[in-house]
Amino acid sequence: MHEQKTSTLRFHYWSQAALWTGFIYITLYLVRPICRFLQAHTPFQTLIFILMLVILGSLTCVFFRKNHVITLNRVIFFGAVLLCYAFGMFLVTIPEERVHFLQYGLMAFFIYRASILDLKHWQGIVFTLILTALAGLGDECIQHILPNRYFQWKDVLLNAVSGALGLGMTLCLRVGQTCDGDSVN
Repeated sequence: MHEQKTSTLRFHYWSQAALWTGFIYITLYLVRPICRFLQAHTPFQTLIFILMLVILGSLTCVFFRKNHVITLNRVIFFGAVLLCYAFGMFLVTIPEERVHFLQYGLMAFFIYRASILDLKHWQGIVFTLILTALAGLGDECIQHILPNRYFQWKDVLLNAVSGALGLGMTLCLRVGQTCDGDSVN
């Protein structure tokens, strides 16, 4: 029975990871025109910034609500992840590139959640970082062939860093584990 449940979870979790990655890839052609429209008709940069603040604020609430045992290490790691997000928001000045933090952060969550069904914790972390970075490279390769997009190595790096930050946030929000990956039990 346990193996059947794990098999079902494996299918659902990997399906979610694949669907999210597919969604990112399929929308590549549409992102630029949508962003240009929003920039012309809304305070787009402010909206993206507010969206990121709301998401990070919500994750902060979830962090303190889900973690019944709050240790100094846990708070320090969580604070470091939040500071890295804030620093990234400061460094990345193009609003549509800030969306990478959400896209690849969520992708890392999906991949990690699926991978730890079969891998040990640290193996899942390494696998997630590699697969997310490869998906980000694939994103840029697709952009290379699209007429309204182009390949940039800095975006490959941004995708990988966004995945790493999302993985860090995922580790912080996992019930039953500390932010540094040690089991609470």
